[in-house]
Amino acid sequence: MKRARIAQAGLTMIEVVIAAIILTAIVGMSSYLVWSSSRAVSSAEAGLQLENTAREALNVMAQELRQARRLGIAKVTTTTIQTDPPADVHGYNINDPGLGVAVSPCPEGVDFDGIRVDLVDPRNTFNLDDFKNSQERTYTVQYWWQVEYDEQREPKGKGIGPNGREPDSEDNNRNGVVDEGALMKMETWFEADRVTVDKKLGRQVTTVLRNVKRLRFRVPAATTAAEIAAGKPNLNSDRIEIAIDLEIMDPKKNIQKVADKPGKEALLILKTVSAVVDFRN
Repeated sequence: MKRARIAQAGLTMIEVVIAAIILTAIVGMSSYLVWSSSRAVSSAEAGLQLENTAREALNVMAQELRQARRLGIAKVTTTTIQTDPPADVHGYNINDPGLGVAVSPCPEGVDFDGIRVDLVDPRNTFNLDDFKNSQERTYTVQYWWQVEYDEQREPKGKGIGPNGREPDSEDNNRNGVVDEGALMKMETWFEADRVTVDKKLGRQVTTVLRNVKRLRFRVPAATTAAEIAAGKPNLNSDRIEIAIDLEIMDPKKNIQKVADKPGKEALLILKTVSAVVDFRN
């Protein structure tokens, strides 16, 4: 009498090993996709935040320039600026070289990194006689670029540049960005004589934006008669161009410091924001 064979279902050892390998590969690929996607998102978020912050600063600057008169805008030679402590910025006369040297009217067709703008003080209550006689209080705004403290040439504070800070074309703090700097702002409130600094509000210096690689202002030169005759469009110098270049480390690389060598630019996020502002008159 033959015994009936009992059917048994199951997997061989080879099948189990193959299935485990396939499952491991699927999990590994899925993990890599999630990891790479999260890194790409962090990089995009960092770039977007950098651009949005710069755009906010640029919008404020453009709004102030739109309110200014053409003759109330001056180029500032920034090499003499001395506003870092212990400098007493409240005691400076507006024409003191320690605040920068104003050149008015703005030269045309050249780039510069400092600007001074005269505005009507928002605290004024409009009075026709004061307006006609230029006796309203004024408010002066100045912007400039200066290299960060830990990126300046040694010895610190002894260079040729704003607050003695001089770029040296080297990545001194080893963060991957060469000569990064900051966008600075100085606000000065005056009395009705437009000379005496307001005793209450005085003068304030603030850092508006960091991670700034370059700040550029430019008043385009008017088209000459010869250029018009050659077929170029007839343009006058009634506007100013503003551009801010920014650089930061790309967070998706997960590196704290980058050696100063060719090719490191691939590890950075680069952004540029710009605007063109028409003068009021």
